[in-house]
Amino acid sequence: MAVLIMTRFSDRRLDFSEVRKEIRDQMVIVTNKNVFENHQKNFDYIIVSDQYSNDYSVEMKIHELNETLNFKKLICFEETDILRAAIIRERLGIEGLNYETSLLYRDKYFMKKKVSESGIKCPNFRPIENTFDLLDFVKDHGYPIFLKPRSGMIGAGTKQINNSKELENWLRNNSPTNYLAEEFIEAPVYHTNGVFNKGEIHCFSAFQYINSIRTAFEDGVGDMVISENSKLSMKLKEYTENILNILSPHSSFVFHLEVFMKEGQIYFCEIACRPAGALVPRLIKMSQGVDILVEHLRVQVIQDYKPKISKNIITDKYIAGYIIPKKNGKLIKNCDEIPYEFIAYQRNYCKEGSTYYPNHVGDRHIEVILTANTEKELHERINLIKDFVKQNSEWCNR
Repeated sequence: MAVLIMTRFSDRRLDFSEVRKEIRDQMVIVTNKNVFENHQKNFDYIIVSDQYSNDYSVEMKIHELNETLNFKKLICFEETDILRAAIIRERLGIEGLNYETSLLYRDKYFMKKKVSESGIKCPNFRPIENTFDLLDFVKDHGYPIFLKPRSGMIGAGTKQINNSKELENWLRNNSPTNYLAEEFIEAPVYHTNGVFNKGEIHCFSAFQYINSIRTAFEDGVGDMVISENSKLSMKLKEYTENILNILSPHSSFVFHLEVFMKEGQIYFCEIACRPAGALVPRLIKMSQGVDILVEHLRVQVIQDYKPKISKNIITDKYIAGYIIPKKNGKLIKNCDEIPYEFIAYQRNYCKEGSTYYPNHVGDRHIEVILTANTEKELHERINLIKDFVKQNSEWCNR
């Protein structure tokens, strides 16, 4: 028996060293050429591709190895692999989410249809396959509306439309096919994360987004940890458990759920059966002592699963991560290290002299994790960081 893993992450982000000691089965990884050497010591077989997400000969190699290894689990960590992994599982008889259930976590229309039919409050929504679908939705619900690719991720391709002129301009450059139209809700957005194991949640954490997709390209975006003992966190946990038990009560994985909160009412936004991206895994590790990426593997593979929790955590009252986006153009002067003592972690992704064309919220210039004693102080410190980066960076958009 063997465990198959698909990931493009390097060991800097996803280190298998400790969990490998717990897994007695043989382990196989599908990964990219630029990171495979990092993982060699922890795997019995490695399937290497220049870019496996675009290389469908990988399935041939998996099929061949299965003849001798007999895969019992297939674990993936990103949106782009979820449906592909489901197809492989069904073909080879591997345990885990099948294609039909995976669609509930990947296709925004199917997931909203399922939860709304179970009585969960959602913004008004409609699948869009042509211009007339859009016009009908606007007629029924008015402006503004929000458009999302049904199988999109990290905000790519999303658009708020405020009036008929904006809709006309959008339609000039976009095909209204395989989209979801949604009623626009002006309200704070929260997300929850944790380990779901056959009906129960472990390692639960809740966050409030700082800014939104609408402003992320100009102003950046962040995540503020919500105290696990707060009434809000408890309310969100109960809500999250309900959603997961509606969609797939007997499954095991790490989840990422997003909701709106308006006047005390929770509105479902979307959910994924994989760990969150950006700084969220690092924030969970620093605030709770849980490596949520590793737990995504452990809960699916380890019998009698119990989460591994470190006591080495940050105990400040407020902790948040913040991403400062790349600009469109050439970076003439790069920001030096940000010199504030309240920064617990920082990383600069850009190089002087390089030209960038950011197209999603994950295209970051600098990311930081910071702490504070109050929420007001937290936002003040974020502004200090943004001002420092702005004053110490120079971009040319020509």
